[in-house]
Amino acid sequence: DPGRIRVLPPGINTERFRPRPKPAEWQQRLGLHPEDFVFLSVAALRWEKGVHDILHAFKRLTVEAPDRRLKLIFSGSGPEEKRLRDLRDRIGLGDRVLFARFPYEEMHALYNLADVFLLASTARPGWLEQFGYVLAEALASGTPIVTTVHGSIPEVVGDAALLVPPSDFLGLSEAM
Repeated sequence: DPGRIRVLPPGINTERFRPRPKPAEWQQRLGLHPEDFVFLSVAALRWEKGVHDILHAFKRLTVEAPDRRLKLIFSGSGPEEKRLRDLRDRIGLGDRVLFARFPYEEMHALYNLADVFLLASTARPGWLEQFGYVLAEALASGTPIVTTVHGSIPEVVGDAALLVPPSDFLGLSEAM
């Protein structure tokens, strides 16, 4: 019966996820300098989340601006973690790319630490990005977003993010 159907949109705790100054204790905790410009990706470390595209885009930025204090934090775990760590070291980003896992209760501080949030989801047979809570959390935290035109992402971010095509690390780098 359609009269019994109610749509309950997903919600975000805006007391927890809200704009705040960068938390100095988190900078210390992660070994960051106050002048570091921090990119953050919160996602399962899976190929379809575009984590390799993010790493390659970040490498391009470090080559173009070698004197800038740029850092990239991957927060998550998954089957690509070892390959990402190996690639990070092989392409000379060992001191600029961090892998961090934190309890959900602490994630709001990580969003506030970031200067830009990244989600680079890409196509995989039988899968499209669904409602990305990480995007809503970044939005609620006031963190600028660079993401891809994939699945429901454009619907989630509207005009509040820079959108690039999936699997386009050069476009991602330009947007970053």
